[in-house]
Amino acid sequence: MHSKILIVDDEPRMCDSLKALLTNERYETRTCYGGHEALECLAKNNFDLVLVDMVMPDVNGHQIVDYINSQNPETCVIVITGHATVDSAIESLRKGACDYLRKPFEYEELLKTAKNALDRKRLKSERKQAEQALRAARDELEQRVKERTADLVTANEQLKREIEQRKRAEKQICRLSHELLMAQESERQRISRELHDVVGQDLSALKIGLDTFFDNQPEAPPETRQRLSEFSKILKGAIATVRDLSHTLRSTGLDQRGLVSTVRLYCEEFSRRKRLKVDFFATGIDESRLDFHTKINLYRMIQEGLNNVKKHADAKHVTIRLVGSFPNIILRIEDDGKGFDVQDRLISAANERRMGLRVMEERAALLQGKMKIETYHKQGTKIVVEVPY
Repeated sequence: MHSKILIVDDEPRMCDSLKALLTNERYETRTCYGGHEALECLAKNNFDLVLVDMVMPDVNGHQIVDYINSQNPETCVIVITGHATVDSAIESLRKGACDYLRKPFEYEELLKTAKNALDRKRLKSERKQAEQALRAARDELEQRVKERTADLVTANEQLKREIEQRKRAEKQICRLSHELLMAQESERQRISRELHDVVGQDLSALKIGLDTFFDNQPEAPPETRQRLSEFSKILKGAIATVRDLSHTLRSTGLDQRGLVSTVRLYCEEFSRRKRLKVDFFATGIDESRLDFHTKINLYRMIQEGLNNVKKHADAKHVTIRLVGSFPNIILRIEDDGKGFDVQDRLISAANERRMGLRVMEERAALLQGKMKIETYHKQGTKIVVEVPY
């Protein structure tokens, strides 16, 4: 699109000459032969450039510059005068003129000045458009940032709620697990008492009855006496089994003797009953800082560990170390057995509903601790449990 230029001069020959020159350069031109005519034309049309004579009889160039600045400041103005002085030039530029030309001037000078003015206008317009595009992009980006921030805040709040719900659920699970273990422990004590006080006593009374059945019957056949004697031996084994089971279930010694003494006594009895050498050592355990919950779980983990060794390891020797090393209590159970594949054992135990290792892990987790298993084929097994003191 060609630039539109308005030529304002009270000398018609100057206007026509400039129009012919600029039209030849492919500018769209229009002429006004006075200031009032120029103001009327400017009120109805927009121009890219105005060439205006400074001195005219009706309206001078400064007044036209003022009008353009107030109505369409994007329009470039070049002031033309034959009476130019430094002061008038400065005044024209101060009022907003792009440049000025002093009559007489060369046509090349006019074309160059007009081109420079239009180039500056074009660059100014492009810069303004770029600034507007930049502001629009910035506003859009800020809006997107606000929306994304709002989404992130919402997602963060949702995540916080889910974390809180999970924490509450974990606390609930921990509490229920604790209550379940306590209920199991209470049931163990009840069953232990029933086995010892009822079943054990009844079996003992039955054995005494069998042993004394023929005291007043010397004529009883020898084969009958032999048969009752065999029954008495069976009862003796059953009584021992019931007593062992009752002792395994019982944990009253924890309150009476403490954890270390109870575990030591249990290891000695286990070693004697199962013919498995058990080496127990404890150090650094301040039992005044241990609640019953911690004691019973450590005690049951040692029980479970020894039972697993006896049932599966084919071991001859077991070492148990219970060490209080702030801020943890470290329990280590190590045997010289045949070892096993941990993952295979856990899978097979779950399928066969043998939960020894799983129960030990759960008890360690219940104490906010962790359990690690190290085992190698024919090189034994080491179980290490760390729980907070």
